[in-house]
Amino acid sequence: MFLLDEETQKAERLAFYAIRWVRAKTAETAGVIACRCVLAELEAMRPENPPGERIAVTVDEMSRVSWFRAPRLGRGRGFSFVADGDGAARGT
Repeated sequence: MFLLDEETQKAERLAFYAIRWVRAKTAETAGVIACRCVLAELEAMRPENPPGERIAVTVDEMSRVSWFRAPRLGRGRGFSFVADGDGAARGT
C-alpha cells in the first residue's frame, strides 16, 4: 500500500502486518482464508494505489491455536503499518 503526502503528492510505500484467527483443516487452507479476509478488509477501505500497484498479501508466519485458548487471545483485527523503505515487505 502507499501513503500519499497531500502537500508533495509523493507516495511512500507501506508494509503492514495483521493477525487473523481462522478455522481450517490444513495450514494451506488457513493461509488462503486469512489472505482473503485481509484483502476484503483492505478493499473496504478503498485504497488508491498507483496504477499497476496491486495490494498483495502473503502469509509469513502461522501458528496452530487451541480453540479453547483462542478467545483469550483477542479477535485478531486491525492493521499495523510500517514504512517499507528497504523493500523488506515487497508485495504487501
